[in-house]
Amino acid sequence: MLAVAGELVLRKRNLQVGFKDTEGNVSFDGMTLEDWINDWFVSLFDQRMSHAKLSLRDQKRGGHSASGKGPGEIDGFITSSDSRRVGIFEAFRLFSVDTTTIGDHLNKIAGYDGESLSPVVMVGYCDVKNFANLVKGYNSYVSNQAYTGYTISDGAPSALRVLHDVDHIWLASETRRRGGKDIVFYHLLINLHFSPTVEIPESGKQGASVPPVKRARRARTTQIYKNPHNGEMVETKSGNHKILKAWKGEYGGDVVKSWLVQ
Repeated sequence: MLAVAGELVLRKRNLQVGFKDTEGNVSFDGMTLEDWINDWFVSLFDQRMSHAKLSLRDQKRGGHSASGKGPGEIDGFITSSDSRRVGIFEAFRLFSVDTTTIGDHLNKIAGYDGESLSPVVMVGYCDVKNFANLVKGYNSYVSNQAYTGYTISDGAPSALRVLHDVDHIWLASETRRRGGKDIVFYHLLINLHFSPTVEIPESGKQGASVPPVKRARRARTTQIYKNPHNGEMVETKSGNHKILKAWKGEYGGDVVKSWLVQ
């Protein structure tokens, strides 16, 4: 899961909705549709987990929704090589510590799980500037929630066990009870926020302009020419080397180009 999350972070630019104005300026309006990100997640998961003979079967409609009024939409079942369901994958987008969204997704799991599957993997695709604050709020909220259809073995929710907390990826786990079984929940938050500009540090001056990101110039490669008449060699990164220019004046540019050995 962490490897898949890392791949998504590396590709986050491609998960953004871009707009171009009449002057050709490009701006970004956040993440694309959740289904698109799920498609990437499923594809990357299947590639990474093929050796373990696990895969994700994504989005089927089954069970019932948290409200009980209609079928629940399953983001994915984790399946074994014989197509047996062994776990649940549920994803959602977060642009803040949206407790309504978080709670809705946690409470609908039991509605389409009639087998007491474990693990349950909750994945939050986040788009926030301050990821640390979102993680803190998510952890605090989830640690104090009772999920519909699940119980807690010691009678009260407890803090999540943090397994990974590096840069744009956070992973934690907990154990709940359902159908007389221990059910492991994994909570994976991935920050896919993308900004094409350099952000101003919080200690910076208010109103200061945000400089654009400067792309590094591609390093020029060294070229080696060998004069077949005298064996002299010239190393240069441009065509302005004085000896090279003298050769071109004497023998012609096309002839000197044919002397390139590297």
